[in-house]
Amino acid sequence: MLKSGAKAAECSDEEWHMEVSMKVLSNRWVFRVKYLANDEIERFKARLVIKGFLQIYGVNYFEVYSPVVRLETLRMLLTLAAIWDYEIDQMDS
Repeated sequence: MLKSGAKAAECSDEEWHMEVSMKVLSNRWVFRVKYLANDEIERFKARLVIKGFLQIYGVNYFEVYSPVVRLETLRMLLTLAAIWDYEIDQMDS
């Protein structure tokens, strides 16, 4: 279901819904402050992680899905960063 649903979402702008029997793994934000050698703050970091320990072996253990940002969303975020003079340090491609 996941692969076919993901393929359908790639090919159209229609919504698709998860089956009721499927369990969504929960997530949480991890925040970290990076310091320089003299204890000054260098930067703030944040990442969204999935609680993988909740996976069930044989049910959803080997299924992987990595969503991709829409181009319109990326353009909007980059535009806002330029307008507000935000610094963008790193982007994964």
